[in-house]
Amino acid sequence: MPKTDAFKIENKIISQVSTTDTSLLTASYLISLQIAKCKKPNSNGEQLIKPSLIAACNAALGQSAASKTKDIPLSNDTVEMRISEMAEDTKTQLVEKIKRSKLFAIQLDESTDIQNNSILLTYV
Repeated sequence: MPKTDAFKIENKIISQVSTTDTSLLTASYLISLQIAKCKKPNSNGEQLIKPSLIAACNAALGQSAASKTKDIPLSNDTVEMRISEMAEDTKTQLVEKIKRSKLFAIQLDESTDIQNNSILLTYV
């Protein structure tokens, strides 16, 4: 086999291994969003949710669905990155809406709660 053919085969294998299926990526974002909404630790994705999903898929949908569920990226760092990306996207969308509006007002209020934590409320 010529070296160019071997190189093409190696590149194909590397690209297949390094790319994540879009449905798995979407599932990772949806699960990360739920973790953020519930204000739970990022480690819940890999330690609690993923094993539960695998067990439920194995019982209800079969081994093929359970094996695909194993590939959903839910590590602590991945969940943290997804939540940060979604927060940044929300911020970007808000700033763009404000820039496009002709009129707007900003109201700020600073306060503290009973545990003496600072709270800054902003209304646009």
